Amino acid sequence: MKKLEFDNQQPKCTSSDIQSVEVRYGFTYPMGLKELLLQHNGGTPINYNVFHTDSNDYYLDYVLPIKYGDDLSFEATMNDIKDLVPQNKIPFAMDPFGNFFLFDKTNYAIDFIDMEELHLTFLASDINKFIDKLKQD
Repeated sequence: MKKLEFDNQQPKCTSSDIQSVEVRYGFTYPMGLKELLLQHNGGTPINYNVFHTDSNDYYLDYVLPIKYGDDLSFEATMNDIKDLVPQNKIPFAMDPFGNFFLFDKTNYAIDFIDMEELHLTFLASDINKFIDKLKQD
């Protein structure tokens, strides 16, 4: 998996912080994402931030922190969008336009949701493949 560098990181979170969120919301983070959160606890990727497909570019603007981050934390985001996204999808990042990158809590596939149309687009089969396909802007 590529090593991402971040700006605007929140204070470090712990494994216990992550486990608390997992228990509260009934899912388990994929290992690659859990490692990323333990290292950076969210923030803005500065070296790789574009996921390119044949038909579109998706801009990874902000990875949601577990704790802190006020309005942009995982919990604040989950509370805001829980009725708009399928129950098996968990937000972990957003683009600059208020759309979200999600992982499936059963198979960890990565999707993108356009919040205006509530349309899901499959991007990658797991977080490692998603991160490995990120390019520089």
